[in-house]
Amino acid sequence: MSFIARRPAEGTPALLHTGEEVARAAGALGAGHGPIAIDVERAGAYLFRDEACLIQLRREGAGSFLLDPLRAGQAIENELAPVLNDAEWILHSATSDLPSLFDLGLRPAALFDTELAGRFGGFERVNLAALVDEFCDVTLLKQHGNENWSVRPLPQSWLNYAALDVEYLIPLADGLREDLDASDKLDWFYDECDYIVDRYRHGDPHPTKQWSDTKGISRLKKRKSLQIARLLWQRRFDIARDRNIAVSRVLKDKTLVAIAEQAPRSYQQLKRVPFYSEQVRQHASVWLDVVRDVEQQDPAGFPSRAELRPAEELPDVRALKNQYPDTWESMQDARDMVYDLGRELEIPAENILKPAILKTTIWEARDGGVDIARALTRRGARRWQVELTAPIIAEALGF
Repeated sequence: MSFIARRPAEGTPALLHTGEEVARAAGALGAGHGPIAIDVERAGAYLFRDEACLIQLRREGAGSFLLDPLRAGQAIENELAPVLNDAEWILHSATSDLPSLFDLGLRPAALFDTELAGRFGGFERVNLAALVDEFCDVTLLKQHGNENWSVRPLPQSWLNYAALDVEYLIPLADGLREDLDASDKLDWFYDECDYIVDRYRHGDPHPTKQWSDTKGISRLKKRKSLQIARLLWQRRFDIARDRNIAVSRVLKDKTLVAIAEQAPRSYQQLKRVPFYSEQVRQHASVWLDVVRDVEQQDPAGFPSRAELRPAEELPDVRALKNQYPDTWESMQDARDMVYDLGRELEIPAENILKPAILKTTIWEARDGGVDIARALTRRGARRWQVELTAPIIAEALGF
C-alpha cells in the first residue's frame, strides 16, 4: 500500500514574495545540483490573463521553494532567470505551464516533461498522481488543482498541495528516464521535449485565437449565423478582457454557437436558446444587440464557411468520402497502420503523428510527385516521426 502524502516531508516552505526573499531562493537553487523541478498554479478558468499565480521549485541540494509572482514582480526575472535559464527543467505537462513562465522571462535550457514521458512509456494513466504512485509508491491527494490561485491569502492546505507537486518530480523523472532508456525510446522523447522548448522560444507563447476557432462553430451553415458568431465572439472577448475574467465565464462556446444558430430577437426568444443560464442573462442586451445589428448589415460582408478552414486544409469528411474515395481509403489505412505501430511501440498513435498532419500530408501527396518526408517535416513532424511514418503513408497511397 502506497504512502499518502499530505504535506512535504521537510514541511511546507513559506510563500516568498519580496525581492530579498526571491534572491535568497535563487542563491540556494544556484548552489544546488541537477535539474530543477518546476510547477505553476494559474487561474485561467477564472481570469482573462492566464498568468502564473504561484511558482513551485525544487532542486537537489537546495530543497523546495514557493514563490508569489503576483507580488514579487520583476524580482522573479531579475533573480531567478540567471539560475533557471541555464538549467534543465522537470515539468509535468510542460505546454500548460511554459507560456506563463516565458511571460516572466524564464526559459529552460532543456526540458524533461514527465507527462510526455509517461505517454512514451506506454502508461495508460499519465496524470501526476498516477505516475508518482507508480514510480514512487506515494499517493498524492489531488484536491486543489482547479482553485482560483489568484486569491490572497492562499490557504495552508493549498500551499501543502502545491509544494507536493514538485516534491516527487525529480525521482519520478529519474524512473521514467530509466524506463525509456531501457525501451530505446529516450532519444525520441528528448526530440519531443526539444521541439516543445523551441516552439515557445521562437514563437508566440500565447497564440492568438480567432472567432473561427470557437468550438462547435462548424455546425453553423448560414453566412448570417457565422456573422453573428463572429460579433458575439468579439463582444465576449471585450467583456472578458475589460473585466479580467475568463471568456468561458462570460459566454460558453456552446451557448455562443446556439445563439448564432437561432438568432433570437427578443429576451423571451433568448431564454429558449439551448444552454441559457444566468451567465447569459447578465449580458442579454449585448447578445441581442449583436443579432439586431447583423439584421441591418449587408450580407455581402458576412464570412463564408470557407473561412473556417486554412487554405491548405483538406475537404470535409463527406466530400472526401464522396469525391475522393481512394484518398479517403488511404487515410483510413494509414491511420490504422499508425495505430498498430503505436500498440507495438507502446506509444499513443497521436504522439507518433498528429492525425491532422497525417491526413493533410496524404492529401498533398495523393497524386504523387511529392517528397513525403519533406511534406511531413514542413508540417512540424519531428525526424523520428518522419522516419516511422513516411513509409506508412507511401504504402497507404500505393507508392
